[in-house]
Amino acid sequence: MIIYHSHPNGKAYLSETDRQVATSPWGDGPAYPVQQLVIGIDHHQIVSSAQFAWSEHENEF
Repeated sequence: MIIYHSHPNGKAYLSETDRQVATSPWGDGPAYPVQQLVIGIDHHQIVSSAQFAWSEHENEF
């Protein structure tokens, strides 16, 4: 499974807000056991995409 959302600035990245929402409130793992897909959109077209998985080693996406 995957959770996806888009950024209208054309950049596919996890913002600080994205990371906070995707992480458990206790900071011990992802809020949901899924990867995150971000789609960058510019002028109504997809220009980039990136997929992020939780890193147990780094304790972040």
